[in-house]
Amino acid sequence: MGANLWIYPLCIGWIVVKSERENMATKPRRGTKIRYGRGVISLCLCVSVVGALAQGVKNDLLLTPYPLKLSTELTLPNTAAFSYWRDIPMLEASVNGNLVRERVALSTGLSALTVSKDAYTRNKIQALPSQHSVSAMEKTDNAPAALVKMLQFENVLFSDLPFTIHDTAIQLLQKDRADAPGVWLGAPLLMTCQITFDFPNRTLLLESRKAALPNEEKRVEVPLIFQNNRPYVKMQAGNGKTFLALVDTGSPGTLIPSDIATKLKLTPETTVPMKNPDGSQTSLGLATLSLLKIGALEERGVRVGFLNPGAPVSFNKNFAVLGMNVMRKYRICFNTEKKKAVFMPPKTREEQTEIPTTP
Repeated sequence: MGANLWIYPLCIGWIVVKSERENMATKPRRGTKIRYGRGVISLCLCVSVVGALAQGVKNDLLLTPYPLKLSTELTLPNTAAFSYWRDIPMLEASVNGNLVRERVALSTGLSALTVSKDAYTRNKIQALPSQHSVSAMEKTDNAPAALVKMLQFENVLFSDLPFTIHDTAIQLLQKDRADAPGVWLGAPLLMTCQITFDFPNRTLLLESRKAALPNEEKRVEVPLIFQNNRPYVKMQAGNGKTFLALVDTGSPGTLIPSDIATKLKLTPETTVPMKNPDGSQTSLGLATLSLLKIGALEERGVRVGFLNPGAPVSFNKNFAVLGMNVMRKYRICFNTEKKKAVFMPPKTREEQTEIPTTP
């Protein structure tokens, strides 16, 4: 287990806590109960992914995406509703026809489809005599391969899915949690069709990969860059230099490189001590960034985390991630064939239109 797996406990959770409080104070979502305590844990997960992924990324490596197999009976476009688990999009699905539905996390920063050992056993999933790689945290693991014959959420049906038997939630959180999803759908989901996450309204829209990109007046198109089968975008803090950031729906918070924070003279509003397994120590600063540019999109007053610039070399100070504290306010359409992400403002109830679904 690499050192960076332990870099970011507690710290970034404050981003989620603060943003939720602000959202509740300004425009609370009717019927939504906000639990502040989960923020610390959830961004512990978020930034563990963030710092960890950095060392596993090779800038010159672009792997060929593999689309998943949609049922021939599925009619597109189609929709599905999702909820949130520790600020990560999550839905419920039937695996191999099991009547007991599994909690399924949607994490675009994960390189594969994974199923926990417990979920593998209770759904009687077929093991395969091979291994698949799983890029999560700071390293790429080889895990036993498995074949899920069927996965269905609402009217969306996939068949013959290549999975790995991998306790992703435990690796991300560094602890076992009874409420953790047993199934994680990573970036390969994006390779299957054009997918739009309507984060404010908690709706997923699936369309053909050949579908036209949204053409709304207030849209902002941002180029996607794929490395190790995961999507990245170019970001810019203030008017400084651009840097690559992982687009991760499995990351509740946003992280910027330490050298960028230093050049911007960001003063931490809060610091959290951190310790690596090798005994080395540092701290993570949390501050409000006046301006964050994501392609042509501009975000103001964004809470970000960054490592102490004097951190030992065992800490990765250069990795960045675009997390849910920014994305959750938008509708975002991902099209991997066109290598574009389209950011759009949320629709009002009057603007929402019904999408036909397969009966």
